Amino acid sequence: MSGDRTFHLPGGDLATIRHTARDTDGALFEFEAVLAPGRSGPPAHLHVGQEESFTVVEGLLRVRSGWNWSEFGAGETVTVPSGTVHTFANRSDKPVRMVVRMTPALAFEQMLRIQGESRVPPILRIASLNHGPDTSFFLSGLPLPVQRRMWNALARIARLTGRTEIPANR
Repeated sequence: MSGDRTFHLPGGDLATIRHTARDTDGALFEFEAVLAPGRSGPPAHLHVGQEESFTVVEGLLRVRSGWNWSEFGAGETVTVPSGTVHTFANRSDKPVRMVVRMTPALAFEQMLRIQGESRVPPILRIASLNHGPDTSFFLSGLPLPVQRRMWNALARIARLTGRTEIPANR
């Protein structure tokens, strides 16, 4: 993966890395991002074995954690525990600047970079990082055992077609 400390998030917003998995021996991945007015984050999802926190630097961020939506302003932090369905959005008319921290890092940085490279998520490349015992990202609404089988099958297809990634923190 490139040593670039800036990259585009899915949707085009710019992110700047503060700490990579490599910097922290996999303990965490942290980046600062600006979410444009009216922009929604990813679809509702959850991370198994990872905690995600959002610290608002500027603006007003809406975060869904479980079934509850809450708003957080500058200086406030919300932490989403492992296994909790969540998403976020900027419903205001001003940008939101926030720091996002994933603990531990796992392959989160690579998955974000891959998604930011294309308008359509390159699902096979993501699956090559998110499968087997390393599966940490799941969409809300589908049973986890079904998604594990899906990610594993897609990872096999990725290997067969040469669309694989090498995890940066290993």
